[in-house]
Amino acid sequence: DLLGAKPDIAVVEVLHTVLDHAPVEAGSTWFEAKRMKLIEQYDQLCTEEVAKLGEKGYGYLLASQVARYRKNIASLGGRLSTLTWKQYMSVIPTVEQLFEKLANFLQDFVPKDLAADFPRTEMRFTGTTAIPHLYRHNVLSRPTDAPEGHEEGSVAYSDRHEYRSRFADDLAINEVMLSALQRFIDVPLETKLPRSDDTALLLLFEKFVKSSGILITTDLAAQMMEVCKFATTFANEAACQRIFQIAFHGAAVPTTPYRSNWKLAEHGVDGRVLGRFLAARNPWGNVQFDINSKGTFANFSSSLEVSNEPAAATEASPATTVTAEGSAEEGGAPKAEAVKKESNRSSVLFTAAAVRERWASVKRAVDNSELLNLKDYAESGEPIDVDAVMEVFTGQACFLRNMFLEERYPPTEELLRAAGQLNTDPDSYGRGASGSRKVTVASRSMTIEACKEIFHNLHGLKRTMDMTINEATNLSATTVADPDEESTLVLVPDLECWESMLLVSKHMLDFLLSRRDQSGNAGRQASDELFKEVAAFRHELLEESRSKYGGRFKILWLQEM
Repeated sequence: DLLGAKPDIAVVEVLHTVLDHAPVEAGSTWFEAKRMKLIEQYDQLCTEEVAKLGEKGYGYLLASQVARYRKNIASLGGRLSTLTWKQYMSVIPTVEQLFEKLANFLQDFVPKDLAADFPRTEMRFTGTTAIPHLYRHNVLSRPTDAPEGHEEGSVAYSDRHEYRSRFADDLAINEVMLSALQRFIDVPLETKLPRSDDTALLLLFEKFVKSSGILITTDLAAQMMEVCKFATTFANEAACQRIFQIAFHGAAVPTTPYRSNWKLAEHGVDGRVLGRFLAARNPWGNVQFDINSKGTFANFSSSLEVSNEPAAATEASPATTVTAEGSAEEGGAPKAEAVKKESNRSSVLFTAAAVRERWASVKRAVDNSELLNLKDYAESGEPIDVDAVMEVFTGQACFLRNMFLEERYPPTEELLRAAGQLNTDPDSYGRGASGSRKVTVASRSMTIEACKEIFHNLHGLKRTMDMTINEATNLSATTVADPDEESTLVLVPDLECWESMLLVSKHMLDFLLSRRDQSGNAGRQASDELFKEVAAFRHELLEESRSKYGGRFKILWLQEM
């Protein structure tokens, strides 16, 4: 150190050997100082190895080097730092290695005297990976007592950060797991698993959270929920519910009193988690969207009305399927695993009562979270998380979009043509002003009454969002001490929220045009009145896209023009 020399791993291992054979006369203080210095040097060298070998793509060589550092640090009674593990997760090349190293990271928290008989959950797909049940012996550093002077169920914002830092081990594990989750989201990793889609990998992350028994942070829960949100189908409906329950309770296992103490300092469900949860759920499912007093999701009391009408498939090709190569096959049995099976919604009729029941459940979930009570933020001194608040509205707008379109993301013209479901009828409503044919998402399950109810909910959502934005502006103006100082708190809707409202209103107009001639005089009059309301609402959205919010949504106005 005096000469400014930079030691390598060979030098540090020699010093490690010297420390192991140090005489007792050196004293415990000297020994502890040298031990901590060696751990720091090992960790620094490991970080440099991760940066050097990870950039070159030497994944397996890096894995052996990290194992070497882990072994040396473990013999000194320490473990690699959280920063080193986060950097390592960001360069791992395969799915198998990702979960194996994540399990190794958790294993470092297990004391040596408990390592032999410590309960674990085996992960067979990686051969030797096992998730240690950290909660079984309370091996993580957690406070057993609640902070003094706190009100029941809350901690003052000024004291929350300090109390939260006492859960150091849980916070470290959440940070590393978040890095691992972001790794396989950002980069397509190699894998030998039969299924490597986001849904399957999300279930594995959920298994790590549940088996280890860690207290989950809002950041990790929000990232897991984002995977559910951007999945192309509603296949992960059950996983979405479980993740939300884990976030709501703070952990997957009832680790009392740690879980209750953790919720004093950590928002289990913030705007990001709630908004992405609503956007990820299937609006026409049988499970409610708000958690009841028992901490679970109840089922809806009434089922959807059954219709005797045939399926909403095209008459030209009623038995068309899509193979893995993208070609269409007429009739016959579809090829195994390569065929996209069309979900049969023909026997279900969407009614206004079903829409009201589901939207009421959504409103209860939002109201129970109290995330839109901006006055509570001002009274507690906690700054308003602008993005999180607006994401609650984004989730509700996406929910209504999914409810009306029955699709998470409307299919492209190429996919519809390949599936034989592209509406090519020259008299159909799927035409633009210039006569060019457009992709339409028609469904015989949707009724005009249900469409009207969805529109009223959409219109009410827009009104509530405007009121919240105005309230935030007024609160910010009253809290500014200097009258000449401008307010820094500005709430602006997300682009996805605004685009969802435009998309729903656009398809509603198409839908009402298509059903106009299929109803009697009374039905035609009701359809025309609703058409005028939707058209006026859409015109208002387009004008605000051009003029409001500093031109943030002007690109949407230009697209429509």
